[in-house]
Amino acid sequence: MANNRARQSSRQASREASRELSRQRSPGPSEIPTQEPSAELLQRAVDEAKGSADKAKESATLACEEADRARDEVTSQMTTAEDEAKQNRQDWFPLLATALALNIAIWLSLIFQVYDIQHNQSQRIAYEIVAWVAVFGGVTIVLLLFIWSREPSPLRTFREKETWPRLSTYIATLANAFFCFSFVIIYLRADAIPKYNTSEWESHIGYNDSLFPPAFAFASGGDFNDTALASFVGGTTLCTFPQYSKTNSTGCPVAAFNRTRQTLDIRSEAYGHLDAYIFNPHELLPKNNTYVDLTDRVLLQVNVNYNSDDLEGDYTAQMLQIPYIFAVIYDPRIDLATALHCGLVAFTEIPAMGANTITLSAQHVTDDLGVVKPSDDKSTCSKIYTSALTMKNPPYTSYSFRLGSMPTSDLSICDTKLSSNASCISQVLLRYGSRVVSSWKAYLVLPKLIF
Repeated sequence: MANNRARQSSRQASREASRELSRQRSPGPSEIPTQEPSAELLQRAVDEAKGSADKAKESATLACEEADRARDEVTSQMTTAEDEAKQNRQDWFPLLATALALNIAIWLSLIFQVYDIQHNQSQRIAYEIVAWVAVFGGVTIVLLLFIWSREPSPLRTFREKETWPRLSTYIATLANAFFCFSFVIIYLRADAIPKYNTSEWESHIGYNDSLFPPAFAFASGGDFNDTALASFVGGTTLCTFPQYSKTNSTGCPVAAFNRTRQTLDIRSEAYGHLDAYIFNPHELLPKNNTYVDLTDRVLLQVNVNYNSDDLEGDYTAQMLQIPYIFAVIYDPRIDLATALHCGLVAFTEIPAMGANTITLSAQHVTDDLGVVKPSDDKSTCSKIYTSALTMKNPPYTSYSFRLGSMPTSDLSICDTKLSSNASCISQVLLRYGSRVVSSWKAYLVLPKLIF
């Protein structure tokens, strides 16, 4: 604008100088000299024209200076506006950078929770610690350290500012982020994860060329107060596998079937402390540690007796109650006392005097999802369920069986009423009825949406 005024002033001065020269050079009709103008008059006209030109030049110079001052003022105003805008951006930087760090951290945490969602139930504590402490907390700390270590320090810059964004702006920004992430987390925990954890069981039938023998225990005595429960008698025990032989060539190693009674502390009001003879197939020789033929079997024998006077006093039926003994078949990789206490396995009663044939069927159970668990999720029982049902190669094995019994023909030879040294053999023969093994595995109805 100032430049325009300068150019207009310059043009006006030039026009005035031109009119002056024209007036001097072209006089009116009444002033027409009768002779040529003198040199003096011409020189005066030239000097006057130069003076007018100098004045016009001076006016143009003043106009240019005024335009420069106007331009400098505009530039200064623009620079001030840019500085203020930059200042506002610096004021906002710590808040925006922190919000961005939290944003990145919480999304990484949510991605991990979806990726590792299968452990949400079976390993809940570790799952939560990794998601919120390791991932969210760790990423947040790393990003904030990176942000606040910049030079110049955003914290120092933030404190030195005299102008601050309005408090409502901070509140609105933080509230928006809070409600957005709260919605995502609530949806994930209240709807997505429960739906994902909906599980079912799938079953398969397979044929095994070789089968592992189960662990087996005879149990009696202890704190269990029932006169029909036969008592163990010290003496020689017998264990053979996989075939019967009068020689020791197929006998079990001493460690596979204990020659002396063990005490089972079951921590149960129903059983209390029991004495037991336990067969552990892990101690079998490597060349004889599997069933390779359906005629293979484990044969176990212990010595027992009973007292008919005590039995008749407690049981008033017309026929004498036949003495029994406890037996349990289980996967040898679990602890028997804990498994009995937690209900993972249970005793069954078999006739004590005579021979019992147990025909086995094996089932493999895999529960990596923690579907099968006791009601007290924080107890020792929860640990044994998780440990057992996540076993591999082979999976946890449970057993169903059919029992066939041939009792001793004359129970009097086992009756301590008649002889204090009375003793009978209690025998169990374990064999498989089929090589077919059923497998059960828990699976999720809904697959993961990512990864």
